[in-house]
Amino acid sequence: MLATLPEPIAAIMLSSCYSLIIHLSLVMLFFMIFLTTLPVFADYEPSSMINISVENDVGSIGGPGTDHGYTQGLKFSYVATTEHQPTFLNFMTHDSLAKTNLGFGVSQKLFTPAGIDNSNLIQDDRPYAAWLAADVFYHFQSEHQSQLIALSLGIIGPEALGENMQNSYHKATNYMLAEGWHHQLATEPTAEISYQQRNRFYEFNKSEHNKTFDAITLVGGDIGNVLIDGYFGAMVRYGYNVPTDLGPTRPSLLNGERFLSENTQIEDRFYFYSFAAARVIGVGRNIFLDGNTFKSSHRVKKRLAVVENEIGVSLNYNNLNLTWRFVTATPEFEEKNEHKSFASISLSYRQ
Repeated sequence: MLATLPEPIAAIMLSSCYSLIIHLSLVMLFFMIFLTTLPVFADYEPSSMINISVENDVGSIGGPGTDHGYTQGLKFSYVATTEHQPTFLNFMTHDSLAKTNLGFGVSQKLFTPAGIDNSNLIQDDRPYAAWLAADVFYHFQSEHQSQLIALSLGIIGPEALGENMQNSYHKATNYMLAEGWHHQLATEPTAEISYQQRNRFYEFNKSEHNKTFDAITLVGGDIGNVLIDGYFGAMVRYGYNVPTDLGPTRPSLLNGERFLSENTQIEDRFYFYSFAAARVIGVGRNIFLDGNTFKSSHRVKKRLAVVENEIGVSLNYNNLNLTWRFVTATPEFEEKNEHKSFASISLSYRQ
């Protein structure tokens, strides 16, 4: 069948098939974890949500069109409400009224230097790298606080299919190919634990059923062989029928998905809001800048602190939600004093 298709389309389909196989293999790593979580669904019909998110610096979704740095992120996830939380996480929810979400996801992230048509090693720019991972997360929310803990397992290197994904897309769009993927980070299994807490410290309600503004603090961090970091920041939202959750999330942060309420009358109504957020990140390790953990590889000198900000909008109608944002970060490494930006778009369907 592929032989009858135009070559770029066939290449994308083949690359997608390979990626799907790897994704499914990673999901299998969580099969035993999933089995252990089945009791939380016993005699309970959960509300659930499926999500797809794309992040890119391409101009077609609102990015700057630079095609380097964090150049592509793709994530598929599933979230469901649960009636009971796991006992080993009891320490995270002191509020007896706290609700729980359980989620699973698969994601791929691509990183490249500038000048992707150059096949030589670019010493003063970041390494080529691809990360393919699957994650499982628990998300807890009370009236004004949420906490999330996530476990991510994956792989960095050629097996993450970064070259296949990027160049298949570039062939289909008649864009220059990335010629330097043979310099990418070497194969390395990854394990990462992430935590985030959000607290709503102010809100304004125009009426009993129409919140128009709220302000939320963010604090969290990651630990593993991919990232060791910690951050704090804040988010504000303004709009019509601002929901009861504590704000949207995105694939480039390892903090799951927005919280899913059991109250469908609240979740499925029309709402629209704009938001702005900023966070300060202290970086102890970033494999995409520091290079492989156990092997010699190309690396650059990372900065120990990065400031990141974002603006965006979120629109919800019935069981569909669309969220778009534009993210900008200060320079991440010493060799290039360059701010990096990208756009992010997420589509969610509540079942």
